[in-house]
Amino acid sequence: MCTYCSTNKYRKIYENHIGSIPKEANGRTYEIHHIDGNHYNNDPSNLQAVTIQEHYNVHYAQKDWYACLKIGAKMKLSPDELSELAKKNAQKKVENGTHPFLNKETARKNNQKRVENGTHHFLSRPDGTNISTDRIAAGTHNWLDGEKTRQQNLKRINDGIHQFLGDKNPAKIASKNGTHHFFGDNHPAKIKCSCIWCKKETKFTALIQFHSYEKCNENSNPPV
Repeated sequence: MCTYCSTNKYRKIYENHIGSIPKEANGRTYEIHHIDGNHYNNDPSNLQAVTIQEHYNVHYAQKDWYACLKIGAKMKLSPDELSELAKKNAQKKVENGTHPFLNKETARKNNQKRVENGTHHFLSRPDGTNISTDRIAAGTHNWLDGEKTRQQNLKRINDGIHQFLGDKNPAKIASKNGTHHFFGDNHPAKIKCSCIWCKKETKFTALIQFHSYEKCNENSNPPV
């Protein structure tokens, strides 16, 4: 299955070799779909002009959830619909063994990179905001739907997997059998990273709590 491509190179190829890209009745320009699913194959014979709904439907039928998520965002699908697509995409990556959480070293490096470039959701900007506050302001944070959260918690209680369930607490079970992530070197408290401003090396949790951007003396040009 192909991955949704965000570049415009293939659109120019379509226009140069096939003609102008059609428009929908509402004036929106058609999407360009890669017929064989390979978005690197920009041969004119592999490019097809379709409406955004047709493009979404094709990828949905292919179960290409990542493409659906990208196209769905452009279609302004509801937060619940986008959340469901994201869930399907994560499940698919778990099933085919490509989810980063399946490889602790990969997950650690990804988190460290996000900390270093200032995009980790745990990091606050100089004005006190972060990715989570952005989602709350936009109304897309999952915590804003109290009823949905309640139903999810009830299901976890009924299934016996809620973390508050005493001896059935997965964390307690993992601690007893030695599989809890606290025991590994990949726990956030043990991950070391550097401040992008003063280059001071410290642990991940310390960087977040005590050495955030607004607290760094060397920070003269904070990220926006």
